[in-house]
Amino acid sequence: MSDTIAHRKFTSEAEDSFELDAEFVRTVAEALRTDDKERVRDLVVDLHYADLADLLERLDQDDRRILIEDIRDDFNADVLPELAEQVRDDVMTTLGFEDFATALAELDSDDAIYIAGKLADTEREQVFARLPQATRMQIEQGLALHEHSAGRMMQRELVAVPNYWTVGETIDYMRAARNLPHKFYVVFVVDPRNRPQGLVELGRLLRSKRPERMKDLID
Repeated sequence: MSDTIAHRKFTSEAEDSFELDAEFVRTVAEALRTDDKERVRDLVVDLHYADLADLLERLDQDDRRILIEDIRDDFNADVLPELAEQVRDDVMTTLGFEDFATALAELDSDDAIYIAGKLADTEREQVFARLPQATRMQIEQGLALHEHSAGRMMQRELVAVPNYWTVGETIDYMRAARNLPHKFYVVFVVDPRNRPQGLVELGRLLRSKRPERMKDLID
C-alpha cells in the first residue's frame, strides 16, 4: 500500500477527502527536508485539495514554502479558500503576485471575491494588476456589494452593477465576463451602500450612449 494511502484515515467512505494523520505529515516533512522532490510529488500528487490545505497548515513555515515551490507548476487553486488567512498569506508570498493572481482567476467567482476581500489594500492592488480584465471587473463588482447584502446573494442569478458605472463600462463588463447568467433581460443598479436602486432593461442599455451613467437610466 502506498504511503499516500497508508498514512491517511478515512473520515467517510462517501467523501473524497481524508483526515491526514501525523505520520503522513512527518513523512512529507522528511521528504521536503531531504530535497526528495520525486518522493514529495508521489506523496501529494493525488491529495484532495482539502487535504492539501490541511497539510500546508500543519507543516512549519519553512517546509510549507518548500512544498509550495515543489508543486508550483501544478498548484491547485481550490486549496486557497480552504486555508487559514495567515497560511494563505504565506502561500501568496511564496507564489508571488503573478502566480497567485493566476490561481485566483481559476476559482469560482464567490471564492475569488472572498479571498480578494481578505487581502490588504496594497496586496489587492498588486494582484488585481495581474488579473485578466474580465476577472478583475467581476471581483470588483462582487466587492462593491456588501458580503451579506441582497445584491451579493443574488450575484449568481442576476447582473448587478454600481450606479456610477457608465453604459460603456457595463457593456464591456458583460462582454468580457465568463459567469453571467445564460439569459437575462435587465441589469440591476445598486448604490454605494449596496442597496438596489432600480433596474435598466437590456434594450434601453444597448440603445444608450457609452458615456451615460447607469443611475440615469433607471426605470
